[in-house]
Amino acid sequence: MSPALRAGASLGACTVAGYQWDATGLALILHLASNESHTLALPPDSPLRFTETSMRRCIGCVDFERLIRVPCPAQSAVGGTLQCSACARREGFLPCVRCKGRDCPPLPPAVRAYCTGPHHLYLACFGDSRVKVGTASAPRRAARLLEQGPLAAAYIAMADGPTIKRLEHEVACLGYASAVRRRQRGALLLSMMSAQTGRRHVADAYETISRRLMPSMRNQLHPLEYVPLPEWSFDGDVAQVKEITLEPGQTLNATVLRARGSFLMIEEGGIPGLLDVAALTSHLLHMNPAVDGSPPVRQLGLLLTPPTPGR
Repeated sequence: MSPALRAGASLGACTVAGYQWDATGLALILHLASNESHTLALPPDSPLRFTETSMRRCIGCVDFERLIRVPCPAQSAVGGTLQCSACARREGFLPCVRCKGRDCPPLPPAVRAYCTGPHHLYLACFGDSRVKVGTASAPRRAARLLEQGPLAAAYIAMADGPTIKRLEHEVACLGYASAVRRRQRGALLLSMMSAQTGRRHVADAYETISRRLMPSMRNQLHPLEYVPLPEWSFDGDVAQVKEITLEPGQTLNATVLRARGSFLMIEEGGIPGLLDVAALTSHLLHMNPAVDGSPPVRQLGLLLTPPTPGR
């Protein structure tokens, strides 16, 4: 596990290698110029100050023997990808991502052990009537859904990785989403659906899936196992919440209010906003730059109107 840093620590230039959830809540995974890896916890009431740059760097690769992300040795610049080609080859996980659980491709031994090990199938509701189906490996069972940020979710099956991937494909063929875009998730954070209603959508989907799957697949399901998720509430005016986007050279100087999934609800100058920290992945940021007395400059874009419940 990467050493933790306190909010407000002076870090200089850092590459955002991703984010994670732990006992303190949402945290950024940062690769420093020294190629050290650290986490920056962002609990409620913590400060968040950084300046965006025009540079993007490789986020390194996952070491599947230790299940940790290691920095890119060369700190290579990247464009439209998150990894340089050398780190992608070193990791060796991409063929597994593309696999549907049949005719599995050749994989490095540690990746194969991870992919063929125990996995879980879940159903998740993000704030409307759609239900997503997805998978989580056993080592990431607790973290996976916290990182996704649904309103309600439950695990419904456990088996080896290829079996769960095949089951996921069959459930998706019944009309359930295999992906919900982050922008949609952000908009749905402002929906008025309760967690209880979200659970009802998950339960209805489970009942339908149990009825429609072929017997050989249906027998792999287990009873609904709901996942405890952080509470999320916003009692202000939804119309006032803005999506935060930064251009190179712009600085954010805000206070964290709450978090769910990859989203932070923050406040700057009395204005509430949503920041998707996943969108910062691979970006080189100057963390906690010196304050020169001038007001921070940032660009606010309107958040998508929360979708009307329905398909």
